Amino acid sequence: MRCVNAFLYKVNLCKQARCISNTCSGYANITVEELISKWQGRFLKCSIPEPTCSVELLTAHALGRKTLNEVSPTQVLSEEQVTRVDELCTNRLTRLPVQYLIGEWDFLSLTLKMKPPVFIPRPETEELVTLVREGIKHVGANYTTLQFLDIGTGTGAIVIALLDLFPEARGVGVDTLPAACILTAENAELIGVNNRLTVLHATLSNDIYDWTKLTESFGKFDVIVSNPPYIPSGIVGDLEPEITRYEHHSALFSGEDGMHFIKQILQNTSDLLKSAGSLWLEVDLKHPQLVRQYVQEHDVGLTYVKTHRDFTNRVYMAYTHT
Repeated sequence: MRCVNAFLYKVNLCKQARCISNTCSGYANITVEELISKWQGRFLKCSIPEPTCSVELLTAHALGRKTLNEVSPTQVLSEEQVTRVDELCTNRLTRLPVQYLIGEWDFLSLTLKMKPPVFIPRPETEELVTLVREGIKHVGANYTTLQFLDIGTGTGAIVIALLDLFPEARGVGVDTLPAACILTAENAELIGVNNRLTVLHATLSNDIYDWTKLTESFGKFDVIVSNPPYIPSGIVGDLEPEITRYEHHSALFSGEDGMHFIKQILQNTSDLLKSAGSLWLEVDLKHPQLVRQYVQEHDVGLTYVKTHRDFTNRVYMAYTHT
């Protein structure tokens, strides 16, 4: 099996090399729609996911636009513009995500910086923020004293979006990856919430970090939210290269069942929450029953409240401090 896998990997690398070597540069007097068509064909041939969307976003970025809505399809491109599109699309052939190539991505109403290897926030996580907002409004929390904790903050998307929604709230974002902490700080400044957000580099493991340090420094939190690593380590071979090659594995994988970091969070967050505070998690589709069972069988100070599903049937769960 090792020989077969090695052979397939070599074949895939050779196929990728052929795709990269045959680019679309060198065209004179080519229009936007013609260049897009040529690159779309190349992406299709090389099995690049979402080929049309990819080439359109990259072309728009090369032309200094966010989308092609303001660009005429018949516009003739300069040699410099064609070269720029060529460079971006050639890098896309290596399966480098579009978000990293253009260096930014929208999250709800915000446009945030994106840099490898920091985890790229997905559209379904936007719904997690919306659910948290609705949950806060439902319990009638005091907005002037609201305090959020985002565990595994990544780009800072979740906590920054929440601070943008609640202008008087304060937040703490924690991540194990230094690059993520730096990027979160940059995004907080970009959105204008940096004076209300503290970013901490810490490995939140029972064996390494004393979780009570958070309450000593910041007091207790109204809401703890996390999109933690939850992918079972055994399925790494089933994931797209965009994920396995470029996003940091510490933000993806969480033991054989994907529950390692989730259990860490469940074991420690009760003491960090105010009375009637809530914990919101994004988890794998297979995890709800495992999480419910863990909360019921262990004295973690939390009560399982509800399971939410998003447009992809992804599961979110809320827990309330007992």
